[in-house]
Amino acid sequence: GHGLARVRAVAGEALGARAVIGTRTPIQYLDFTLLPGAVVEQPLTAGWSAGVYVFAGRALVGQRELQDGQLGVLWQGESVRLSVG
Repeated sequence: GHGLARVRAVAGEALGARAVIGTRTPIQYLDFTLLPGAVVEQPLTAGWSAGVYVFAGRALVGQRELQDGQLGVLWQGESVRLSVG
């Protein structure tokens, strides 16, 4: 759904938003806000570790549902699909 996803790029970039700070170690720290119906496909950098933390509500991360306070660790892949039903 258009307009249902927003991202604040703390470090790195996503959905056309880029952080204003640089880091010595290359990282991406992205703060997504997803409204019901939102679907985001976020590319992952090869060789990097990645995780998803749900601050509030529930989110489908790949095929796994996470609830608030849960962390999902992503082991491999070229992207992660984030969605909220």
